[in-house]
Amino acid sequence: QISKKYEKLQIDQQEIKKQAESKFLKIREEEATMERFISTISENELHLEKLQHKAEKYLVKQNHSQAEINILRTEVVKYEKENIQLTSDLGKQKKQHLNAEDNILKIKDSLTDHFSQKNTLEAKMQFYENIIATHEGCPEGVKEILHDQKNYPFVLGVLSDLIQVKDPYQIAVESVLGEFSHYLVVDTQENARKLIRNTNQRLSVIALSSIASVASNNRHYPAKTLLSVIKHNKILDPLLHILLGDVCILPNEQDQPKFGTSDEYDWVSATGCYFKKGYILKSSGKGSPSIIGRQHRFEALRKEFKDLDKDIKKIEKELNKSVNSADSLRGKLQRKTDGLAVSIKKLNDSEQKLLQQDYMLIQQQESIREIKYEIKGTETQIIDINNRCKSSRDNVNAFRKEFDELSSIQDVFRGKLDALRSKRNILHQYVQDARIKLMEIEKEKEGLEERIQTFTAQNKDLSERISKYESEVKRLGRENKAQTK
Repeated sequence: QISKKYEKLQIDQQEIKKQAESKFLKIREEEATMERFISTISENELHLEKLQHKAEKYLVKQNHSQAEINILRTEVVKYEKENIQLTSDLGKQKKQHLNAEDNILKIKDSLTDHFSQKNTLEAKMQFYENIIATHEGCPEGVKEILHDQKNYPFVLGVLSDLIQVKDPYQIAVESVLGEFSHYLVVDTQENARKLIRNTNQRLSVIALSSIASVASNNRHYPAKTLLSVIKHNKILDPLLHILLGDVCILPNEQDQPKFGTSDEYDWVSATGCYFKKGYILKSSGKGSPSIIGRQHRFEALRKEFKDLDKDIKKIEKELNKSVNSADSLRGKLQRKTDGLAVSIKKLNDSEQKLLQQDYMLIQQQESIREIKYEIKGTETQIIDINNRCKSSRDNVNAFRKEFDELSSIQDVFRGKLDALRSKRNILHQYVQDARIKLMEIEKEKEGLEERIQTFTAQNKDLSERISKYESEVKRLGRENKAQTK
């Protein structure tokens, strides 16, 4: 009976569920209809805004057309005045343009001279760079060390590259130094010995640490000293005082020292004639360039090259500025020439535009009337769709109310189903327990029947034994009686 009630409630619940789903589908259909109506209303409102914006644009265009007519009439007078002014400015700008062209030619000539100097400096720099890179003029042992100077960081360089001599005394310093010009200069005596051990070439090295410092003296020399024209690092002071300390420079008008002074001082001329204490005389010859200060001369050439390059860039910038200025003047001339033709053309165009504006004004007024009619139709459509949307909204509310009622009924049925399901589960549990007990009783019955059968078999066996025993007793009794007799 409970199962039947439960099945009936399930059927009723399914029916209510179908009704609720049907109402829900109707609600969704009505909502979709409302959404379509709302979308249509939005489209119509957007179309209405576009029409209103279009009408406003036509009104603005109409006002602009009238304003443009007034402007064109004013421009006619302005162009006539500009023609007179343009003719006067044209003559002035032609003169300015000619001056600009002359200036460009002058700048180009200057630029050509600077490029020629740049090429000359590049050739000189290449010459000195090759000499410095190959250490031309140095002994093979010195070249070997200088080419591998990364392994000998303590080598300061060749003495001739470590000093800088003012012009024109390079030949004089080279003549006095002699072979010392090609000596390597290192910091310590230990490193000097290391160089000697590591080469099989002829090599001469000066160790600065082995030279005692030289104190300044107040000795008066009869002429300019050779040390006064040499720039060098202070660490070379002791060495240069030893090698050049007593050497004076002969005046330009003398080719040898005066009698009586050659024995006390060493003398050298700017051309390289060297007189040492009157017993050594040396001449540097002619035509051979000095090796003194080649690195410094290369650096000076490189600095001069950079300065020249800056000047060239400056001149190129000035040239570009002048060319741009000339182009600007040419453009102004062309613009002013074209301006006169444009002014006449604009005057004719203005009259044509006036006729066009009148025609456009009529067209715009007609378009405005059509837009107003279309706006009225669109507003009517919006009102009609709003009414239909309101009707759909009412239907949705009614369907939703019915759906809520069916949902409540379905909840009640669900509660009843849950109660019946609980009772049915309890009864099922009772039945299951009874079945288990019945099975246990049946098993006990089967055990008892087996025991009864066992007892019956035993009883039968005992009965048979008793019968045999009684018959045996009777037989023995008869035998005893017989023997007694």
